[in-house]
Formats: sequence, structure tokens, C-alpha cells
Amino acid sequence: MTYLYYILGALVLALALFVLGQYVYVNYKLEKPVYSVVSTTEKYEIREYEPYLTASAQVTDNGDAMNNGFRLVADYIFGNNTKSGGGAEPIAMTAPVIDEIVISEPIAMTAPVIDQLSSQGMRTVSFVLPASYTLETLPQPNNDQVVITAVPAHTWAVYTYSGANPRTKKIKKYQEFLDILSKEGIEHTGEWQSASYDPPSTPLFLRTHEIWIKIK
Repeated sequence: MTYLYYILGALVLALALFVLGQYVYVNYKLEKPVYSVVSTTEKYEIREYEPYLTASAQVTDNGDAMNNGFRLVADYIFGNNTKSGGGAEPIAMTAPVIDEIVISEPIAMTAPVIDQLSSQGMRTVSFVLPASYTLETLPQPNNDQVVITAVPAHTWAVYTYSGANPRTKKIKKYQEFLDILSKEGIEHTGEWQSASYDPPSTPLFLRTHEIWIKIK
């Protein structure tokens, strides 16, 4: 029985160390876009983001869209690229992974989410690239499905939540956040995206996600 306790204790310790490692990796090791907080409420923040570069892939919005887009962009940063002068160059992983869902018609708050989703829609999955690169120094993708974009400075309203983050949940959180901003008289463009910060191995309760809505 004593040995069983030792084994259980070792497993609990290993799990705790793994969870701690995931937290440290995401919060202190991964590079993230630079921003300043303009204002904070109980439910959301207004943030001003500095310019950054992204590598993106647009994919058909089907049941495997997020994975398909992720694989395309991950392939680029893992070395399917050509740097200036020739050869390939792996690019460091950063956070967040940005998911932009294109909806073909306005979202009605009184209608079921499923009725607002276009079967022919598109999604754009983007990685934020390290700030050490410029458009001139960044390796170019070998796959023409991967596009490099310079994102200008911009202001977003940001709502943070945790747990699993399927497509329907992202849409629901966007609807809820849009309603909050409208009730508070915050002027926005309606343009939005979902940002996720954690690798798949992170326990669900530790995963951090955000909805960003662009402010006018």
C-alpha cells in the first residue's frame, strides 16, 4: 500500500509540474504582440496594439478548418520557407494563434447560432511572427497558401475566457461581447477575431482565449 501512495504522489507531482511548465511557457516564454491597456472594466479591456507581422492561411470553413489552417502556417514556421540568400529558416513560435471567421450575413441575437453560419464561409488562421523580423528579413513561404501580412497599429476591445474553444463557442462569445459593447455605447466596426494562447497539451481549465472586436 505504501508503494501505491508513492506512485500516486509521484503522478500528482508530475502532473503539477507539467501544468506549471505549461503556464510558464505560455506566460513567460512565448513572445506576444506588444500592446498598452487604454482602459479596463470588469468584463473587458480596451487595448492599443503596436504593428506586427502575421503568417496566415485562408481555408474553407468546415469541421476541420482550424486544424487545416494551423498545419499550413505551422509548416511555414517550421521551415517550409526560403530566407534571403537561399536556404530555410525555422521561426520561433509565438502567441496567440488568431482565428478569423467570415460570416456571410449579420448575426441576429435572437436566432440560433447555427442558423447564422455559412456553409461556404472561409476562415483565416494566423500566427503572429516574432518582432525581430521585418518584411525584408522574413523568410518567404514556399506554399502560396501562406500569406505574410503587415498589421498596422490598431485598437481592440478584448474579452477573455477559458476552457474548450470550438467554433460555436467563439461565435457565442462574440455575440455576447458585441451586445455588451453596444449597450455601453462603445463604437466599433464589428470586425472581430478569436485569439488562443495555449498549445493543445494545456489542460482545458488553463487555456486562455480572447475575442477581439475592433474599435472605431
